[in-house]
Amino acid sequence: MEPSWIADLLTPADATVLVPAAAVALILARRLRHRSISRSTRCLLVMLSVMVAGAMLIDFERVRRLANILAESPALRGRAAMVPNYANVWFAHDIVFINSQSGELCDFGRDLVLKRGSWDVLCWGDSDGDGLTNGQELGDPCCRWNASDASGLFDLASRKEYRRWKLSHPSKPDTFDPDFVKASTPEDCELYDPEAYRKQFRTFYFAKASDEAKKVPWSPLKLACLAGMLVLFARWTVFYGLLSDVFPWASTSLDSVTSVAAARVVVACAAIVAAMPAYGRFAKLVRDVTLAALPAPLSKSQRGSTAERPLTSRESAALFVASFFYMDLTSGVIHLILDYAPFWLPGIGDLARGFQYHHDDPTAIVRISWYAYVSHIHVLVPVIACLTCFSGASRAQRLFWFFGAAFAHLFQTAHRWAHMPSDSLPWGVRSLQSCGLLIDTEAHMRHHEDLYHQFTILSGHTDVVLDGLARVVPPSRYDLWLVIGIAWFFLPAALDMWGQRKRTPKDDLHHSIL
Repeated sequence: MEPSWIADLLTPADATVLVPAAAVALILARRLRHRSISRSTRCLLVMLSVMVAGAMLIDFERVRRLANILAESPALRGRAAMVPNYANVWFAHDIVFINSQSGELCDFGRDLVLKRGSWDVLCWGDSDGDGLTNGQELGDPCCRWNASDASGLFDLASRKEYRRWKLSHPSKPDTFDPDFVKASTPEDCELYDPEAYRKQFRTFYFAKASDEAKKVPWSPLKLACLAGMLVLFARWTVFYGLLSDVFPWASTSLDSVTSVAAARVVVACAAIVAAMPAYGRFAKLVRDVTLAALPAPLSKSQRGSTAERPLTSRESAALFVASFFYMDLTSGVIHLILDYAPFWLPGIGDLARGFQYHHDDPTAIVRISWYAYVSHIHVLVPVIACLTCFSGASRAQRLFWFFGAAFAHLFQTAHRWAHMPSDSLPWGVRSLQSCGLLIDTEAHMRHHEDLYHQFTILSGHTDVVLDGLARVVPPSRYDLWLVIGIAWFFLPAALDMWGQRKRTPKDDLHHSIL
């Protein structure tokens, strides 16, 4: 392989993300050699090391795969900039191959090599013989796109590709549909009509919204994670005064009822889970584990012996606001990782498939139940539980994650609302959208129109941070965004441990308080 090809694979974005990640990995390796650190801290460092190592392996897989492609087919160098929407056909990670892992060229890939990457020629062709030109399938029916327009915000006035939505694969024959052509092609290729375009896009965005709801089977994994979340919050409530921190102005009255009330709520939820018919045996196991995880409540004197200073109203309010913006940014980071990750990656591949299909069928998330969609975030519960356990979470960190759980459910819900016509939403939701607390339909439509910006789905206020970072680390670099995501998830625990080190005697620093 020529050195110039290596330079194509190792970009400034790699240096921006991987060099700091490698430095952190070396620091962690040295830290793990110290015998003075506690078992819980060692577990936290091992957990972080394993996750960073996994992200590095994903990056290595990408580099190895692309290096093999360039070694076998030099003409494919820079192919992503040769055609419009190269990475935006939702089910094809690399549209010039039959299978991205095998490296075997499809009909469109062979045409691309034969035409030497000339989109002006390739656009008018029909690689799969289905009656639709390659330009119609890849969003440039008038063949006006050129390589200089390969990046940047989507802008109809600049006459780039006509659309980044309603795309199809140029090597997978589709049934020729005149309605498809009419609904995705401008009437005048010499002068795009913004009003006609807007109408076509809105029709696509809300398509099938009124179709029959789809039933989604219960997931044992998500049910287990939900039970784990209930147990986690119950322990925090019963033993560590969580509700007193949520409502600090009512802490005295809450302290007397918290233990019994929280235990009863969790027992009731576990009983409901156990009564579900779809996975009866599994659900009963979840109930038994849940009940076993709730030991007898401590006495008031026992609670006081390990209690921390209760949070003030000001501290609670500050954590509420911080958690809101943290989860807004978190929603965008998750979105960035899964919007371009390959389906074959273990662990995140199935989630990535759902995220990317969403761009092809935006209203699919409103045609399933609220729980079926919101429960996707429950798979993160084990990660948060381990973070709080191994980092010796303080009251502040526990309250932060409690608010974070609420906002995570809210950003999933807000995303669903953003895919519903405004006139179908309750007045309260429209009010929250209009005042900027929740992302509105028009703001989220811009993401589906552009695909490379505005990834957050809670309020959209932190898009200014992600959009700026996306200029350095391209959204299509899922491997680098995974490294960024891991660091972002560990940040609250790291800050909490640093804060405790400043305030707490060294001997008590690593007390586990899950």
